[in-house]
Amino acid sequence: MAAKKSYKIGDTITFEGVAEITIKSAEFTDQRNQFDKSNPERVLKVIYDVKNLSDKDYLVSSELSLYVGSKKMESYPNENTIQNISALRQIVLVERNSEYVGSEWH
Repeated sequence: MAAKKSYKIGDTITFEGVAEITIKSAEFTDQRNQFDKSNPERVLKVIYDVKNLSDKDYLVSSELSLYVGSKKMESYPNENTIQNISALRQIVLVERNSEYVGSEWH
């Protein structure tokens, strides 16, 4: 796992040589999960690309944790982030006019 440090938009994080995650953008969203009862006041959506560097499948889930100061923020189940990326492939999240519209495989 990458050493704990701060990352910003545009940074690429390498996890033990098996995956690279590039942070594309972050924005507050009004989108809420109809099945989640917590109804948070604010939700920060982080968009990122993931590249599998290994020769095995790589399972992508909620890889990143957000900290404000030293306090870890709770994750919020807004979109499905579970994807399986086959060996040496990449999933790129597609945005149009700064809106997330889906994923492409490379």
